Amino acid sequence: DVLTPRVWGGSGLGFATALLTAEELSRGCASAGWLCAVMGGTTWTVAQLPPEARREVFAAPSTRVALQLRLSGPPAQRVPGGYLVRGMWGRFCSGIDHAQWIIAGVNAPPAPGAEPEPHVMLLPQERTVGIDDWHTSGCPY
Repeated sequence: DVLTPRVWGGSGLGFATALLTAEELSRGCASAGWLCAVMGGTTWTVAQLPPEARREVFAAPSTRVALQLRLSGPPAQRVPGGYLVRGMWGRFCSGIDHAQWIIAGVNAPPAPGAEPEPHVMLLPQERTVGIDDWHTSGCPY
């Protein structure tokens, strides 16, 4: 991946190269260009997370991370050691068919008893249930 740092198995070539790569891929297939841009951005995002998250996600050299901008439903529940995400749903999760992880926007309380607010969470794809709703015009898949 162009944006994944070298230390985590990527090329680490930076944003200018990533944009040019996505642009060139889009000339041949807009869907391929879109996924290159989105999945490159998500692996870069993971590279900004705490070391323990990076080690877990990048344990496999070909890890892919999908993007779910916003999950709807009840807020995530705060539990010891993190959050419990249950009963949420989203649409159009770019890259889900190729991903082992999902970066998702959710509502969650920042502290016990606080009102929910926007958070970004990293979810293992294998612990989610996919709904095949990605049937947009121009996408042959």
